[in-house]
Amino acid sequence: ADLGDEEKEGAAAAAEDIDTVGINSAPSSSKQHELDDEEPPAAVEAKRNISIDNAVLAIKRKAGAVKAGARPPSYTDRVLVHSLPDQKLFLDITGGTYDLCDDVLASDHRPVALTCALGVDASYSRPKKGVKATNRSSYYYVHLGAPELDLKSPRAAKGHMALDLAHLIQNGEAGVDLEEDGELGEGDEDEDRATVDIRNTASIGGSAHGATTNNLNEQAEPFEVELVFPIPAEDPFVSYRGVAAVAGVIGATQKREKKEKTLLRSASGAEFSEKTLENAHRISWGEFSDKGIFLHSEVTPELGMHALLRIMGRNDTVLGQGVVCLVDVIRRRAQQDRASTNSTASAASEPGQGTKIDLSVGGQYRGEISVDVKCEELTRCRKKQLPASPSGSGSGSAEVDLEEGAADAEVARREDRTSSANNV
Repeated sequence: ADLGDEEKEGAAAAAEDIDTVGINSAPSSSKQHELDDEEPPAAVEAKRNISIDNAVLAIKRKAGAVKAGARPPSYTDRVLVHSLPDQKLFLDITGGTYDLCDDVLASDHRPVALTCALGVDASYSRPKKGVKATNRSSYYYVHLGAPELDLKSPRAAKGHMALDLAHLIQNGEAGVDLEEDGELGEGDEDEDRATVDIRNTASIGGSAHGATTNNLNEQAEPFEVELVFPIPAEDPFVSYRGVAAVAGVIGATQKREKKEKTLLRSASGAEFSEKTLENAHRISWGEFSDKGIFLHSEVTPELGMHALLRIMGRNDTVLGQGVVCLVDVIRRRAQQDRASTNSTASAASEPGQGTKIDLSVGGQYRGEISVDVKCEELTRCRKKQLPASPSGSGSGSAEVDLEEGAADAEVARREDRTSSANNV
């Protein structure tokens, strides 16, 4: 959560998390309803707009208490859910605690740390102490294609989120602060606990109503696309990736057969050469639109299965990035496979087709992209046994034995690293 200057910040990641408790802009008495029925529609609409403006002013006054440190922030001030959107429903933030992080200088806003609980599957049991770990690393293939991009400029994103906020306030659909079950009135002592992030409302009177069409349409064109899998937070070999990148440059003169001696095969029969410890791939936007982007990497599914898609402009400018949950795609694929074996009916759509990903930059909403996501596990292809040397020396079979022994040793080392990661 960030608390900062309204002129420097854009809209929040989710407008539905905004708290407007204590602000009642709609008339409540029956007499007022009768008067509204008698007045012309234009007059009713004008009064409604005035109510929205008054609500925004009250919101700004309340948000000033946050900046001045008069009260601790509420979790409804700002909750970023786009990092791992599939985990939103499992977060218990009602009993969370806040700490100010003024020593963090990476942002020009006042950072706040939230400590909350994340629900997990109680049926999942981790390996007991002293027992060899069973969750081994595997190779997975990820493909994203058929993109439909709705990218917004920073100015247009502010206007988009401000209009959504105005609609929520006007219709009384904004979220209620779960810290207080009852509705707060103007005379309640806890009125200051009700607030809206000032960055959501700063552009209601500016970007939302005053921006021109040209400003709303100003945006950079996508130039490149980058796919990262696995993401660093779920990568058991993150400390080895930099070393592997250097080793790849040094070992560029190695024999080709040495680099591609191990193959991977997907369930559909496609084969791939092994790219050890490579988790990022970048292509041009044109190639992404025509063929899509794919990447296969070694991961540990128990640590998480998320891929990061980053839209780049010229000069490596990040236009938007988002995270897609691959576990949902894998589960839907498994359910579809089970359904196809039990029934002759064909599936309506492919799992992962039309997956929508929210794009953001620095916590600011920048649009969304719809892509077709494919993800499947790869299996190792067993190396064929080479025939013995005609001279009878057995050098050919010995070479195969050495290669298999080295492969077994590498697998053992990876298991040790995985076990260490699980213990940590």
